[in-house]
Amino acid sequence: MAAATSAGYDAGRYDWAAYITLAGVRHLARTGVLLVAANLAASTGDARAHSEKMLALVEAELLARLTGVSAGGAGAIESYQIGSRAVHKMATPELYILRNKYRWEVWRAQNTSRIGPTVGVRVLNAAD
Repeated sequence: MAAATSAGYDAGRYDWAAYITLAGVRHLARTGVLLVAANLAASTGDARAHSEKMLALVEAELLARLTGVSAGGAGAIESYQIGSRAVHKMATPELYILRNKYRWEVWRAQNTSRIGPTVGVRVLNAAD
């Protein structure tokens, strides 16, 4: 397909169906899916998936809490109060749970044909 033909298509998933009509009777011939990727040369936004963006944010927050340095200046502080206003961040153990969730989502998106990560197994017999 020529670039000019697809230039107006939005990135995403498109389902299609082809029909054959014979003697006034319509028959479904084929169906399929067309995946249109974003034009990276023309894109000005962040092309990462939501799960990739969230994983990066969660990991940055964990790093900030471990090092005590963050862009917002709060560092490892999970909650604070100034006057009558209080801020409570997500607890660190919850961040680790969230990180694992987004790691799994990113892995699934990058490994669509696999069931799960490869796990090494060593079988020992009674003599070992």
